[in-house]
Amino acid sequence: MLPVLYEIMDLVKAYDAVLCTGHVSAAEADLIIRNGLDYGCRMMLTHPEILFIQMPAEAQKELAQKGAYIEKCWLNVFTGAVSADEMCRNITYIGPGQCILSTDLGQADNPLPMEDESAIFIRGEEIWKIGNLYMFEKGEMKPLTDIKELHGFKKD
Repeated sequence: MLPVLYEIMDLVKAYDAVLCTGHVSAAEADLIIRNGLDYGCRMMLTHPEILFIQMPAEAQKELAQKGAYIEKCWLNVFTGAVSADEMCRNITYIGPGQCILSTDLGQADNPLPMEDESAIFIRGEEIWKIGNLYMFEKGEMKPLTDIKELHGFKKD
């Protein structure tokens, strides 16, 4: 790894932040995460299902077991890189407590989150059945016992 990455990791640790992998290859993300965790950083694998990363679920699970968070991004479902069913299976396989849900929607070239079925992902309709979901709030992971209730839905 380049020495500048350790300078970045020092800043991440100093500010109690999370270092995300961004748009790097699966091999680069794996290397950065393993080194970051060994260095004492909190780490997140960023949208591993996107077409130019395509990290296998087994590799995602291994990183999660080492302590990395795994982002599950609805944009990858929206663009067809992964099906909603496969995304849910991956979350269940990896462990919901290590997964962070996001959309990447609302950017200039992407629809707003409520303009498509991504609202389902945000509100948990697809993932509610998984069970032990967590959210990241004020620097810590907190369990969501009923994501539908959290977003104003009534449980069926």
